[in-house]
Amino acid sequence: MSSILSLLLLSFSGFFLVVGGFLRLKFRKQPCHSTDNESLTVVLPFRDETVFHQAILQRIKSTTLNNDDRWMLVDDGSQDIWQPQLPKNVSLIRLETQAEGSKKQALTAAIAQTDSPLVCTTDADVSNHSQWIFTMRSGFNLESDLVIGPVLMTSNSTAIVSKFAALESLALLSVTMGSAGIGIPLMCSGANLMFRRSAWENVGGYMKHINQISGDDVLLMHDIWMNNRHSISAQVNPKALVKTAAPESWLAFFSQRKRWASKRGHLNHFSKIFLTLILGCWVVSPWFLLLFSWPTFLVLMVAELAWVSWLTKFYKVQFNWLLWLPFRLFYPLLFLVLPFFPPGKWKPA
Repeated sequence: MSSILSLLLLSFSGFFLVVGGFLRLKFRKQPCHSTDNESLTVVLPFRDETVFHQAILQRIKSTTLNNDDRWMLVDDGSQDIWQPQLPKNVSLIRLETQAEGSKKQALTAAIAQTDSPLVCTTDADVSNHSQWIFTMRSGFNLESDLVIGPVLMTSNSTAIVSKFAALESLALLSVTMGSAGIGIPLMCSGANLMFRRSAWENVGGYMKHINQISGDDVLLMHDIWMNNRHSISAQVNPKALVKTAAPESWLAFFSQRKRWASKRGHLNHFSKIFLTLILGCWVVSPWFLLLFSWPTFLVLMVAELAWVSWLTKFYKVQFNWLLWLPFRLFYPLLFLVLPFFPPGKWKPA
């Protein structure tokens, strides 16, 4: 009985920590540090992204920036040479193909060619609101060195894997913002990340983990957080959201998770390990609750459905609530095997 009660406590503790942390970010009144007088460079690395070329140009055109801000596109050894006509505030640099397909080397090359105090990294396959950069800027407070932005996958496909990935992204967004809201940031995405160049330089850029595939986001965030526990902020405002299409095949889905698995090395601090264990108990709890306390299982599912329903309305994305129960029963399996995934590559060389 005591073990069941402990599981119940851990299950709901994880849920309420995530929800509480997110809502703390949404409703908290904190002094905003204006960055309007600091120039910013948006760095967008890509490799063989022909299908997104026109979308990138349209995105550049529609995104509002300050006069001194600029875009820097980094062609990391594409086979399809792209030679677009670019606005004055956009530059394009080309690199030789990186043998290991490391995104960090492309980002390092771009940051080295700009003197902007602020850097925002993003991906070629995402879309954003016109006020995206202004909204992310407003996420800085007096101590912030890095601001985590929200990222969601959207699904317009009938493929189950696509809808599954979209549901997962809602859960991951909750954990990302919830953990940041309680001061122990566990996750972030390089598709929507803004940081001070000085903080990036203070931790040695990506050099501590330059040979690790991926991790240009989470591992950098962890390095900056280790320097100053109050240096990480998160912006939950819907105008800061970037969206990307969910994978439409299981091969693409698991390849993506292989890249994510390579970032787990940052979980080497006691507070992060402890929080991960609590959240892990929450993730796998539906199996045990269904076996030992099905009324509690129903309460947890209703609470999660209510939260995810509110979250989708807040970010104005679609939500298939009929798939939530199958997702929650299958997802613990993925959570348990993810640590054993071998690391993947950002892009094939």
